Formats: sequence, structure tokens, C-alpha cells
Amino acid sequence: MILNTRPQHISGDWTIRPQFHTRPPQRQGAILWILAHLVYYSTQYHNQNTLQDYAEFLRRARWKARSKDLYQKNG
Repeated sequence: MILNTRPQHISGDWTIRPQFHTRPPQRQGAILWILAHLVYYSTQYHNQNTLQDYAEFLRRARWKARSKDLYQKNG
């Protein structure tokens, strides 16, 4: 949905070796961040597989990353 690509055109190893380019570069970075967290989430949290659970996981991950960045800037 983010890349406007049909699921039929996405290969099975796409989450391991994503081959795409988007503009602006920040968008590509955001997509790679989401993919990395999806892979981590799917390997660590087998019993929580709803979209809502994943969205909550992403919110916590983003909060942790921002808190870490603020701590390092002010530290």
C-alpha cells in the first residue's frame, strides 16, 4: 500500500532484500524502518498477529527511538 504496488507483484524474499526506490529519500528510509520492524515483530511475537498489535508495537518502537535521540542530544 505504501509503494502503490499490487501484492501479486511482490516476491517472497522482498522483506529480506527489498529492491525499490522512492522519492524523497526520507520516504524510503521510513519504509525500510517499517520493514525492519515487521521482520523483528514477526520473529519475536508469534502469538500477536493482528494489525492493531503491530501498530502498537510500531508506536512503542518509534517512541523508544525518539526518546533515545532526545537523551543523546541532551545527554
